[in-house]
Amino acid sequence: MSPDLILVNLAVGVVLPLLVQLLAKAKAPASVKSLISLLLSGAAGVLTPLLTLDSIHWIPVGISIGQIFVVTIASHFGLLKPLNLTGSNGAIANAVPGGVGSEVPDAPAVVTNNVTAGSTYAPMPPAPATPVDAPADPAVPSGGVAPPV
Repeated sequence: MSPDLILVNLAVGVVLPLLVQLLAKAKAPASVKSLISLLLSGAAGVLTPLLTLDSIHWIPVGISIGQIFVVTIASHFGLLKPLNLTGSNGAIANAVPGGVGSEVPDAPAVVTNNVTAGSTYAPMPPAPATPVDAPADPAVPSGGVAPPV
């Protein structure tokens, strides 16, 4: 593979998450965004060898698709999302809210038995109505031993 093709693949892979964010809704499921990334990586992986190489072969096309997809995912999670450009609350999602994919609503926090839904903690039992160690006979102290007579 030519160094020019590798550099073009790298540049396209860094720009592609921005295009994915423009095409997908902000709260679209991750599977929709991944599918858009894969389709755009495939299209770009076919076009970049056409633009940079003299002749087209399927091996450079396959390698280009893989390189572009890996760089797209890595640049989204490693560069653009930490810079708050892409992602559900990124600058692009706030500026352009439209796109494809149904929005996944935020799940409300449901609290039952003192436990939030989805929590890994066991529910707390209700407080007993009477103390647990209440003495059976009021003449016997709480230690359980009767005083000498």
